Amino acid sequence: MTKPTSDDNTPKKPEELVTHLRAQIVQMRETMDKQRSTLDKQRDTLAKQRKNLEDLRKQIKTQADKKSTASEKDIANLHKKLESAETKLATESEKLAKLRKSYNSAMAKQKELRDQSAARLDAVAQQREKNAHLRELSVHQLQSTERKSTSHGMLKGMAMLLAPEDIVFDCGANIGDVTAIFEPTGAQITAFEPDENCVAKMKSRFGDAPNITLIQAGVGISQTRAKLYHSSDYADSEARSQANTLIHGNARVDYDETHASEVEIVNLIEIIEQTIAKHGEIAVLKMDIEGAELDILEALFEKSLFDHIRCSVVETHEHIFTDLADRYAAIRAAIGAKYPPSKVFLDWI
Repeated sequence: MTKPTSDDNTPKKPEELVTHLRAQIVQMRETMDKQRSTLDKQRDTLAKQRKNLEDLRKQIKTQADKKSTASEKDIANLHKKLESAETKLATESEKLAKLRKSYNSAMAKQKELRDQSAARLDAVAQQREKNAHLRELSVHQLQSTERKSTSHGMLKGMAMLLAPEDIVFDCGANIGDVTAIFEPTGAQITAFEPDENCVAKMKSRFGDAPNITLIQAGVGISQTRAKLYHSSDYADSEARSQANTLIHGNARVDYDETHASEVEIVNLIEIIEQTIAKHGEIAVLKMDIEGAELDILEALFEKSLFDHIRCSVVETHEHIFTDLADRYAAIRAAIGAKYPPSKVFLDWI
């Protein structure tokens, strides 16, 4: 039987090892086919020998029953032939047993190789999936880096164009990094943030700045209260606090009551409509609200409120809330067809 290649010669790369194992299985099958043929021939031989043995036994019985005049020598010869046939049959039976044992061993080895091949194929598939995920993550990180650079430039540019009488809405203000860019312009900034820890840091950061109004609330399309879910370790990291969300489906967030707090939600659509009615326009609308932006974008577009907002910058989260991808794609297409990115920019950060 063909022996498997020694471990020293076994290929190291997954794809080569799978090919190597498949070749071994093919060789094993060829060996087993030969063994099956040998077993079949051995079975035929044994069948013939059993028949000859029975014929001899019948001859001896016939001689004894008929009390034949055959000589004692003839009967002794028949008994000798019978003993020889029985010995040969025992020998061939032993050979057949060894062949069966070898065949069963080959079957077990083939199963072992098949299992190894299947396991290796699974490992290769998992590695390919992991590599694809890493490539996708790298692309996403690169795009994120590019967006951050673009977004930072946009914010700086918008700040240069702001006047003290201009109105800015910072929705999802977190600890106030965007508010800090606009604060020196004197523009009237309303910062919405539902997380009490972030609000405390903003109060400490901006003190009594006369042009900043801080509202401890989330934003939505209706006045209500809702659960704000956090990462389990969000209090230990400002970056983790940026994953806070009102929407289910974010893998970075623990959706249980021990990591949630009930917060106020204000109707941003009404606030924007009232502000436009009073002041004519809003200079800047920034939204980074971890999935809650979808309903608001749809309402703003349906009511044509973007027409009265000089520049809107929004971070969308379809890569996190994948079950909402179709709605995100639809509103992106609709907004993109009506407004240029310089007016409604949906790739912020």
